Amino acid sequence: MSALHVVHVAAEASPYAKTGGLGDVVGALPAALARSGVEVTVVIPGYRAAREVAGSTRRLGTVSALVSSRREEANVDAVDGAPVPTLLIDAPRYFDRPELYGEGGRDYLDNAERFVVFCRATLEWLRHATPPPDVVHVHDWQAALVPVFVADRMRYPELGGAHTVVTVHNLDDRPHEVVLDLHREAVKELHSPLDGDDLASPTARHHVHLAPHGHRGYRGA
Repeated sequence: MSALHVVHVAAEASPYAKTGGLGDVVGALPAALARSGVEVTVVIPGYRAAREVAGSTRRLGTVSALVSSRREEANVDAVDGAPVPTLLIDAPRYFDRPELYGEGGRDYLDNAERFVVFCRATLEWLRHATPPPDVVHVHDWQAALVPVFVADRMRYPELGGAHTVVTVHNLDDRPHEVVLDLHREAVKELHSPLDGDDLASPTARHHVHLAPHGHRGYRGA
């Protein structure tokens, strides 16, 4: 029996990109799984900082990522000498910037679009991956559209056998407006309302709430 293939999709993974605990977890968990015999791949954006830390990379190919009514090209690069196979989604228009999410205390205005490109480009690569993923484990809001898109079996039939897992590391990580922007992007992509527990659904509103001091919490879990 072949080893289970788990793909971790995240905006951060130490040592390549890290602003907090997310980077620590995605830097450590895949390596721990690999030591237990699981086949692991990590996919993160090809930020300027990540490419500098990675040093030597190999270009595996180029994909065309659907974004609303147009397509954006992205390169897929493998990090040489990484502890576990690590891929950088290299889309300079979106990720060749001084910081990961924003500058001067302000988020980049196109963050929702940036991570739609990241999610789509990742899936375009994974649909041709050998072996195909058994589990796609996504981390936090930046990768949260991957399971939504995977559910479109007509567009991604090759990923029909993949299970998806979502880990929310910190609900207070990003402004609520960015998450709603992601929801709007997904609606535009799918041309229909989202199913499941997106942040705009009544089910999700039962779980995610704004506390009086403005922080978000999670109830009912």
